Amino acid sequence: MGWLYMSSMKGHATPKQYLDHQLTYEGEFFVQKVLDSAVVCMRRYYAAVEKVEKDTGARCVVCVICLVNFNPRNKEGMIFGYKDADETMGVCQTDCPARILDLLTETESQSALEWRAECRRRLAKVLPKAGQTIVLKERMRFKDGSSQSKFKVLERKVRGRKRLVFHGERGGYYRLGNLRDLDFTIEPTPVCPSQSEIAETLPLF
Repeated sequence: MGWLYMSSMKGHATPKQYLDHQLTYEGEFFVQKVLDSAVVCMRRYYAAVEKVEKDTGARCVVCVICLVNFNPRNKEGMIFGYKDADETMGVCQTDCPARILDLLTETESQSALEWRAECRRRLAKVLPKAGQTIVLKERMRFKDGSSQSKFKVLERKVRGRKRLVFHGERGGYYRLGNLRDLDFTIEPTPVCPSQSEIAETLPLF
């Protein structure tokens, strides 16, 4: 399905509220509702959608994924657009929150299984902490013209919240976007030996 744009979200304050409402309804043969949903970076909507058949009570929960474009200041008045799919359709978006994945029921769809596995792999990725040093597999070019691959990880407060910033080996402080999407290694942190360990390595006279 292509993009669907609209000039009004019919009384809903956010894309999440609108899409939750769209995916919750009762048909002739089944009842469908959103168990939980999330909007990531105001670009991607993920929902665990439950569908229960009325005659048999059979139940399944699948993930619906929507690309989202929300622009209340759009000059043409088309403030909201979305493009919907589900996990069986070979979608590329894999930053679904764990709490959504945990609600999904078993599936025989190979595409859905591969998508879920990629989401889990991404979530399991070890992220750096303040004080560590990371090395990108490929150099990244920045707006100041520099091209760098090695960064010291620092922590600073931005608008009252702790954020990671990255100090390049050639100077400058940068944001690297979503770390789970980057290919990098974390350099081993030097370990300072304890006093007892130091004593054991001293030569005896």
